[in-house]
Amino acid sequence: MSLFKKIKYTFRYFLLDVFGVKGRINKLRDNSQLSVENFEKLQEKLLLKTLYAAKKKIPAYQNIPLPHGSVKQYVSSHYPVLTKNDLLQERELYYPNAGIKRTFQIVGKTSGTTGSPLDIFRSYNSIAWENAFVKRHWLDICAADQLVKRATLRGDQIATDAETGVYWMFNPMDKQLLLSSKHLNEDTFARFAKIIQQYQPKILQAYPSMAFQLAKYAAEQNIRVSVDYVFTASEMLYDYQRELIEKQLGRVVDFYGMAERVAMATECKFRNLHVNTDYSFVEILDEDNNPTSDEGYIVGTTFHNEEMPLIRYKLSDRTKWKPGTCQCGSHYPMIEPISGKFEDILYDTDHRPVSPSLITFAFKGVNNIKKSQVAQIADDKWVVRVVPAADYGEQDGNKVIQNLRELVSDKVNAEIVLVEDIAKTAAGKYRWVLNETPSRRNIATDE
Repeated sequence: MSLFKKIKYTFRYFLLDVFGVKGRINKLRDNSQLSVENFEKLQEKLLLKTLYAAKKKIPAYQNIPLPHGSVKQYVSSHYPVLTKNDLLQERELYYPNAGIKRTFQIVGKTSGTTGSPLDIFRSYNSIAWENAFVKRHWLDICAADQLVKRATLRGDQIATDAETGVYWMFNPMDKQLLLSSKHLNEDTFARFAKIIQQYQPKILQAYPSMAFQLAKYAAEQNIRVSVDYVFTASEMLYDYQRELIEKQLGRVVDFYGMAERVAMATECKFRNLHVNTDYSFVEILDEDNNPTSDEGYIVGTTFHNEEMPLIRYKLSDRTKWKPGTCQCGSHYPMIEPISGKFEDILYDTDHRPVSPSLITFAFKGVNNIKKSQVAQIADDKWVVRVVPAADYGEQDGNKVIQNLRELVSDKVNAEIVLVEDIAKTAAGKYRWVLNETPSRRNIATDE
């Protein structure tokens, strides 16, 4: 690791783990032991705090009176459902400071499932809470130290050395082995397997598609790769992926979250997905934005980002409440597995799989795009369909192509195609990444 990166990771460790996270983790673990009555009081308190911050900082909410009774009921009846399009088209209403970033604000960027670039202002406090929630999940599953030894295969941009075959780096302050998913292929797999086994991490953090590919290479090359747990996130996890990953790598534990940070659900040891209701206020609404016990859209209100509170933010992801109680003893409500993200894995010209989450990197920092869709139309050809905004220029499209080659794979052969709109599927779903090659078996189909 370079001196600069050593300093960077050391600073991050002390800022987020020593000063920021440990106390929060203990507090969150205490939350898990609260009675139902006291937990309800905690939720009301956290939600009211969000409303105060929104009234102070977000113009759209400045004229809405604060509640005096039940806060959750008040929010559901007095605050409109917010969409990604609202944030994109009415930035001055839903962002602090008219959407102009201030020095102390941290910006999280996402392209999301619609392929439209979006940024979210975050505070240091919200990032520390995010890390605390993630590490509470690890502790609940692993019963390990807060600094559990781990390997990470999630698209981190790592300086590598192709001549020596080093496609990873160590972050010793955080007991972390960072692996370059960009360089994982059938030729390099043996080296990846060797370094993982030498390091002996307890858990592997990975995109489902990357963990699946690691497991597939392990099976094909009969090389042992073993960890206690594989924590998957950021993509749909399919049953066929889970089966192979658990056969070749370790026990899969799934996690649901998003860049907007309005909902979090964590899988327990009994494979139930629990909504973390001390993270946010989550509703499931139908097409008309009414509560439903059937499948509906996930709508969330953040509890921990006071810089840019999002109230009743509607995601494209769909699920339904799962009735009953879990054998794990948690009082957090359960939901069915998330549906609604229909993304195919694409392949570069070397036939190396590319995670849909990695492809989102190509749109970060790119402006003037209303919608986009990345499709593989032949074994050696991608197209990026772009619905341009008024100020779109050729340089915006060129930047996407450049980012694909630099951040995703230098073996991507892609071109920009301008279109008036991007069609939805027959079931009304929007597919942001899809493989249209004739030989590709389409895993994510509409029923």
